[in-house]
Amino acid sequence: MALNSMMRPPASAAVKRLASLAVVAAAIALAGPAAHAASERDCSGVGGVSQESTKGDAGVHTQAKRVYFVRGGGEKPSCPDASSECRSPSYVVPDDIALVGRTFGPYTCALVVDSHGRRTEGWLPTADLQPFPPLDLAHWYGFWVSPPDNRRITIRHVDDARIAITAELYGVVVSGEIEPQGDRVEFAVASDGKPIPVAAAGEKACRLRLRTVGAYLLVDDDNTCGTAAFTGIYQRS
Repeated sequence: MALNSMMRPPASAAVKRLASLAVVAAAIALAGPAAHAASERDCSGVGGVSQESTKGDAGVHTQAKRVYFVRGGGEKPSCPDASSECRSPSYVVPDDIALVGRTFGPYTCALVVDSHGRRTEGWLPTADLQPFPPLDLAHWYGFWVSPPDNRRITIRHVDDARIAITAELYGVVVSGEIEPQGDRVEFAVASDGKPIPVAAAGEKACRLRLRTVGAYLLVDDDNTCGTAAFTGIYQRS
């Protein structure tokens, strides 16, 4: 009995321990809604091939002389808003082209990529953005690059319905003739280099999904093309 009493922690210590656990549990419960609110105020993840823009088209250009990005809730809990504390030093000018995602109040989550591949992401006032008109087949044509590692994709005319796509990286060449579905293309190439239907593509097939948005070409290969990683944001050279 005496040994058991010595091994058991005093009642006061046990109470303190339970109290500490209760405080931690309460803190976690309170942090949940706060973290969710902060994530709603953060702008991130723009530029995916499968992403659907809330404006109907992801390509936009600015109408004002200079439009500043607005910080998100991760930098200041009250952002985004019109206060000076939320204003970022980064900005866009007329004819800059952005990829846009979801909205939060009067702001749209946007991403701009310069000619060197540098990315600026943040909130922009929705009122200062204008959607691009629908694009025709010729908008696919050209030599597209994704800096800084010089991933290259060439797209040329085949006929009134199809385009020819050739993607090259580290000696890996993926090509095919495809009919775009609006602003999107998806195709697959078997291990012998021959194009195959996407539905019939096995684990060893290289699959590419492309989407043209304004001045950008968005590409996703789902990590299926071996040593070559074509996923990225491309711009016409």
